[in-house]
Amino acid sequence: MNYRLSTISQRFIHNISNALPNNRSIIFTGNQTHEKNEIILKLASTHLHQTQRNQTLNINQIFHAMEKNEYIDFYYFKNDRIKIGNTKEADPYTIRHLLNHFIPYRAKSSAVKIVYIENGAMLQNEAETALLKTLEEPPIDTCFFISIDDISSLKETIISRSMVIPITFTIDPQQVPDKNWDKFWYLSHTWGTEEYKLMEELNWFEVIESLYDALRFDYSDYSIFEDLGWNLVRKKNHSITYENHSKIIQLSFLPLFFSIRDKLIAGQLPSIGPSQIKISDEQNLVTLSKIIMQLFQRLNTRYFGVRPPSLNILFFAFLDKFMKEWHY
Repeated sequence: MNYRLSTISQRFIHNISNALPNNRSIIFTGNQTHEKNEIILKLASTHLHQTQRNQTLNINQIFHAMEKNEYIDFYYFKNDRIKIGNTKEADPYTIRHLLNHFIPYRAKSSAVKIVYIENGAMLQNEAETALLKTLEEPPIDTCFFISIDDISSLKETIISRSMVIPITFTIDPQQVPDKNWDKFWYLSHTWGTEEYKLMEELNWFEVIESLYDALRFDYSDYSIFEDLGWNLVRKKNHSITYENHSKIIQLSFLPLFFSIRDKLIAGQLPSIGPSQIKISDEQNLVTLSKIIMQLFQRLNTRYFGVRPPSLNILFFAFLDKFMKEWHY
């Protein structure tokens, strides 16, 4: 689905861009959607273009260079875990690499530099702490953009030194896809994200749909969930990374989470889930939703800040707890 900025969005970008000289740290709240990310990127490219020294690139060229992390005055932390980095030689797109190789140097192409953290919730605690001093008093030529769903996830010191701007969208019914599953991915703010594109590359959507259609809501579904979370992903792509595998597991169980939510609220809110849950016991449904949320949290946990858990152990421990509640 192509996204075009509305007149309101363009006016918003213009107004915020004019306010940037007085606000060097901005937090954008609201659902983490493809549209929100594109507005922030447009805002950044507009400001970098306005302050460009030689006007050698037009705004679209700057925007596309930024998307690829190839614009010299733009440092882009994409929607992934943000680590503090090694003390001696930090890897690119870690906080220590930012502090040592980007922040100390003056802007080159534009008069300003922009650091964009696409998802502030991905800042690991020690990384956020290392960034605190710089965020509290950013260099005169550097702006920080932080996008986040729940602002309470950030340290209070960062929030108090930042301008907070909410970005929300009214869904246009004409843009919502007709197909049940496409409608779910769109309404759950997954459509167009990096994770969504990864799922498309792996042809994983048809796998999910066929597996969900086969559910019987009894213990025989164990093998279906096993395939959903583990076996088929490995069979389809043996070179898949831990990070991408973790994202696929989360997105694979997201339709189930929303379908359980729909069953629990019984029509009090518009239905989003693509499947009809046959389990009717409310306590069972609440427990199932909590178990899925625990899975999502543990997939994002890092021991000692860097070491991921064993996916094998984590997933089958989840499945054992989940299946005890999965029945009529």
